[in-house]
Amino acid sequence: MIEVRFTAQKPNGQILSGTFTEPTFKDAKKKIQKLAEKNQLKIQKIEKKVAFLY
Repeated sequence: MIEVRFTAQKPNGQILSGTFTEPTFKDAKKKIQKLAEKNQLKIQKIEKKVAFLY
């Protein structure tokens, strides 16, 4: 399992981020893209977890 973090922007300009745990990076990317399409989000960044810096 791999942990992936994403950052996206709503149509009103609000920035949001979240994480997904999926078997592969490709699966996580597909899930994020589906979420973005459903909620009209513009994906800004998708990162594989190595060590996230907050």
